Amino acid sequence: MSTTLDSTVNAPLKVTANRMDHLDWLEAESIHTLRELVA
Repeated sequence: MSTTLDSTVNAPLKVTANRMDHLDWLEAESIHTLRELVA
């Protein structure tokens, strides 16, 4: 039971980390696009 509970508790952290990586990529892409528009 402890293993199942630990897996359930830790799962949202992995999703959040993946989401932040994706958000960081989107932010970098948008900054690149804005720089291209200004140039």
